[in-house]
Amino acid sequence: MADPNAQPADAAADPEQRALLLGGAGLVLALYVMHVAKYMFLCDDAFIYFRYADNWAAGLGPVFNPGEHVEGYTGFVWLALLTLGRVLGIAPEQSAPVMGVLAGAGTLLTVMLFARRRFFADAPLWSLAAPALLASNRTFVGWSTGGLETALFTFLVTAGLLRLWSEIEDGPKSKPLSAFLLSAAALTRPDGLLFLGLAGLARMGAWIATRERRREALGAFLLWGVAAAGPVLAHLAWRWSYYGYPLPNTYYAKVSQAHWDEGFAYLTVFAIEYAVVLAAPFAILAWIKAPTTSERRAITFAALTGGLYLTYVASVGGDHFEFRFVHPLLAVGALIVARGAYHAAGMAASSTACFALGAGFVAALALVQYAMPLAADGYRQAAHQGATPDAFPGLAPIFAAYTRLYDPIDDQFVAKRIELHMDFRREMEQQAEWVERALKEGLMRPEERIALYSIGVVPYRSGLWTLDIHGLADEYVAHNEPPTHLGRIAHEKTASLEYMARREVRYVPMNPWLFITTDQLNHHPGRTRQGGFYAVPFHDRYFVFIAPGDPSGMIASFKDKPFPLFHIENGEAVRL
Repeated sequence: MADPNAQPADAAADPEQRALLLGGAGLVLALYVMHVAKYMFLCDDAFIYFRYADNWAAGLGPVFNPGEHVEGYTGFVWLALLTLGRVLGIAPEQSAPVMGVLAGAGTLLTVMLFARRRFFADAPLWSLAAPALLASNRTFVGWSTGGLETALFTFLVTAGLLRLWSEIEDGPKSKPLSAFLLSAAALTRPDGLLFLGLAGLARMGAWIATRERRREALGAFLLWGVAAAGPVLAHLAWRWSYYGYPLPNTYYAKVSQAHWDEGFAYLTVFAIEYAVVLAAPFAILAWIKAPTTSERRAITFAALTGGLYLTYVASVGGDHFEFRFVHPLLAVGALIVARGAYHAAGMAASSTACFALGAGFVAALALVQYAMPLAADGYRQAAHQGATPDAFPGLAPIFAAYTRLYDPIDDQFVAKRIELHMDFRREMEQQAEWVERALKEGLMRPEERIALYSIGVVPYRSGLWTLDIHGLADEYVAHNEPPTHLGRIAHEKTASLEYMARREVRYVPMNPWLFITTDQLNHHPGRTRQGGFYAVPFHDRYFVFIAPGDPSGMIASFKDKPFPLFHIENGEAVRL
């Protein structure tokens, strides 16, 4: 058969090959859409963005509570897009999922086009391998939804790194598009600065390595640097002047210490779920069999970039959301694995055998990464119920180790499953409905202030002034409150009752709900903080809360409300 490393003319120019390529691309896109439909949801945190977007579109500025300049969101570009949609009359909960899915599809298209041009000009169907791996990947598909900036960030990082690869290959004549893509990534998530900085070092290395036309190469490097740094520095100046800090408030609220143990466990359980040990040999083979020095350097750069980024992820303890922080590396990783599988298949004796072997490699990897997360989590759930799962007896020792690693970080709010976030959002929607009902019927008043542990759906739906107990959207908590729950990633800082009283908060929930059922109330332990807690019967539920500070004002307010107020102390209810 022909040398798999040869780079002949583009075989996709053949009409039959083009038809096969378009048909295959359609199948991959259909797989992606069907997989997305399985996980389509909005998480509670996405509604923090939505409230900021609503306020900005209404002329109040990018703020959570009107008049308070606190950067309680992570992605400026994502917020700007949501706000633009709101100005055009599109609600954020409608635009966010569409933009996320489109960004995911854009990543698939970017990877396919790069693969066809740079890797598989002589075998166009191979350019579908990496997109097929991504379309069957639960993490890639799941976080193309959710309503957060994840899919957009991954698209910008992927497109930026692949464009950088092409720019270095093409020389000084190429336009510095990667600079704009990666600077946009840095404005979408602060960790995008790492990718931008490493890309700058790669461009500098390319200039240093230039032996001819050095002045032109220097000019191209400087132009790239200006294009990369300009938007980032401009946004930094605006952020510092508007919010008063160089980093988002979310960083100060979430990152109080290093969490290496949780971070390594987070990455290890990801590696087990996606059988990274099976994909790694293909990535290594892609480096060994690289036909050119420049390709080997590019793969080396991708590996070093990924390694440094994962080191950062480990240092912060991973993420509250299931493997979301690994998402930005999946596309480039899949591309390199597909390149290695191509080389492995090229060892076959005939073209037919090469194609069959390659298709088998890709299909097997896709099936494993689709099935392993479900199987591993199924084993874990069964083990929690005292069962002895035997559906995959050969994998039982691996799944048992996986369970031992996952359980401790799950207790520390790390890598919470997508399904849990789906359920939690539905619970918060119910809470929001009860709050809206309470406002309509006079139990709560629009001018009254609440504090919440989860500041997504309820503040967005109700419009109430809300204090964020964990400090994501509260400057004082993020910068002044010491950690109170060490080890709980992104949930270590908690507003004190004294601070809530100073902010004139009237209602503090019994974490995380304000409205609970009779059964929940009967099984809730008595509280003694600030004199216990208060309960108000409301239809078939109870409005249950703590009153920080002096409760006399809150108690007096109920004299004008047609609802009985009870003070509960150690299980005893006293009507006030």
